[in-house]
Amino acid sequence: MNNSESSGVDSQGRRMLAAVMFTDVVDSSRLMGENEERTMILIERDLRIICELCKQFNGRVLKQMGDGCLAVFQSGVYAVECAQEVQRLFAEHARSLPPEEVLQHRIGIHLGDIYVTDDEVMGDGVNVAARLQTEAPAGGICISQPLYEVIKTRLSMQTVYLGAKQLKNIRSPVHIYHVKIPMEAEFYGLPQTAPPPSGRRQYNQILWGFALCTLFLAGIVAFLLLKKPPLSGDKGAVEPTLSPPGPTAGIPAPARVAPVSPQSSAPLDAPKQSPPKDGLREPLLTPIEVFRRLDRNGDGRLARNEVPMRLWRRIIRADRDRDGCVTVPELKALQEVFDELRKAGNEKAG
Repeated sequence: MNNSESSGVDSQGRRMLAAVMFTDVVDSSRLMGENEERTMILIERDLRIICELCKQFNGRVLKQMGDGCLAVFQSGVYAVECAQEVQRLFAEHARSLPPEEVLQHRIGIHLGDIYVTDDEVMGDGVNVAARLQTEAPAGGICISQPLYEVIKTRLSMQTVYLGAKQLKNIRSPVHIYHVKIPMEAEFYGLPQTAPPPSGRRQYNQILWGFALCTLFLAGIVAFLLLKKPPLSGDKGAVEPTLSPPGPTAGIPAPARVAPVSPQSSAPLDAPKQSPPKDGLREPLLTPIEVFRRLDRNGDGRLARNEVPMRLWRRIIRADRDRDGCVTVPELKALQEVFDELRKAGNEKAG
């Protein structure tokens, strides 16, 4: 077949850098054994389509070898576009054809140095392309890394790196990429599974999974450690029962008042409780308890809005640094004011 006049490939025998494409029919030997005449007709039908598409993408089919063909392209972009169109067109035809009339094709493409004449192409690049075709899935395309580096920024496509493989009769390992065709699995009825990930990608997946599990377990531990017990103001909280001290207790029982700890949610202006019926007198509050009762916002300072009006004029006398607030050390320095605060605290507790 001589199409050199209409193609961009020079017909003179010379070395050149070109994209070589191999195609092959999947399970052609089995199909020949089942129905040789029908299989030959189907192969001839599909090869005509491949030859026509190669011409459209400025390629040249040099050989038809049984159930496949060999074509060359001066542009790696055109070669991959042609292969994509071949597989897309065959997949589209498969939707309307009976299953026994559908052939599945594999395509391999390599960019390398070859020797080209009018009807022959030779060189290591040809051998690599032939082996790449055997690595492609049914209805798929496999390309080498040199070709991938040329077209990766020029074509909109999805590729999967299959790793470096030692191909038959090829001296060095070849890095292979699978060009994904969205409809190759859908129309050919193949399982839509991605090729196995490379070693580094599989390691990254394991590492990410371990990190996520670690974060999940750390969150559970933090939740359990930071979980607070129910507050006294919450529903269902059990309030302890206080009883008068025994004769040998040595420490008077605390008054039944709202908690004063920073975690307490009980309001400071809770309703007053009636005195104990046994006639026991409640003990006086300590200075720290008095201060905390009047310190509504818990910042360790008494401001104007936290102290009754009748006491503010006396309390402000303890304000040594003149900042408008009073602290415990300042109150202790003024015994008269402290006594008034203690009485006020007992009044609020009663």
